[in-house]
Amino acid sequence: MGFGIMFIGYFATTMMSIPLSGLLPIDLGGLVKFLGYILIAISAKKLAEYHSSFKTLIASSSLMALISAFEAFIGISCFLSVNQIVLIPFAEWMNDAAILDYVSFFAVIIFVATLCVAIKQIANDTGVNKIAITATRNFVFYCILFAIQALSFMPFDWVKTYRPVFVAALLIIELLCWILNLYMIFTCYMKICDSDDVDMKQKPSRFAFINQKREEEETERQKILDEYAEKTGKSSKKKKRK
Repeated sequence: MGFGIMFIGYFATTMMSIPLSGLLPIDLGGLVKFLGYILIAISAKKLAEYHSSFKTLIASSSLMALISAFEAFIGISCFLSVNQIVLIPFAEWMNDAAILDYVSFFAVIIFVATLCVAIKQIANDTGVNKIAITATRNFVFYCILFAIQALSFMPFDWVKTYRPVFVAALLIIELLCWILNLYMIFTCYMKICDSDDVDMKQKPSRFAFINQKREEEETERQKILDEYAEKTGKSSKKKKRK
């Protein structure tokens, strides 16, 4: 349906962008995030064919892709300027002013909201209530993260004093939010599918833990069906005796 592509895209915008932003001499984190958000937009376009709520996610992920493209431009331009290859004053001014930090802050809020709402709605419509509850929980965690981020922007002396505490709290909560969202998207990939694919035999995964998880779910599903069939069989026999 598109959740597999969304998982790869979200993983790129979060986990993959961190090492590429700090370990290399040139900042490629923005470029990786740009590619990741493009993948999310493509997946949202596919999912919009099944549920209209993903149309807003197309817009928000496209906005994040545009912002990430600017981040990539600034990162590459600053590298060229520092090494005196090419001097780009506009990029240096944008980097010093940190305008993208504030724009990205509000854009991420919109992106996360549209992502969680879209998944919650499709989960409710397909009867997977656990995923809908997960989407609500994840957004609450993100709201806590956004509140701490907004507080860290305040020009108060006590905020500057406790800045290391804010930085540590932000890193921990942000990493937790990323993991929770990745798990949510992966669960959607496992449990929400096209109605035409319900009776199709699922292809085995390359990862053993995924195959084991599928076998456990299939065993549990079959057990529920057997119990239901046994109960309905007993109830029909009682009716016949009467």
